Amino acid sequence: MWFNRLCSLGILGLNQRNANDVLLVNQRKFYPLVDDKFLTKRLAMQNGIKVPQLYGVINYHHQIPER
Repeated sequence: MWFNRLCSLGILGLNQRNANDVLLVNQRKFYPLVDDKFLTKRLAMQNGIKVPQLYGVINYHHQIPER
């Protein structure tokens, strides 16, 4: 099954990432920050941490252009 293959490669699903990495190591008051990719990226940049280039931000599904 594909799920087992991904797990064997060390690839986390979003729920597993949240449960194991976000929620366990951060105080509840920081959840809105650490659970927001854009805010986390901005904080990393402010602290000299290299991050990938940002191509855009989509806040709502309808902002995704149709092909």
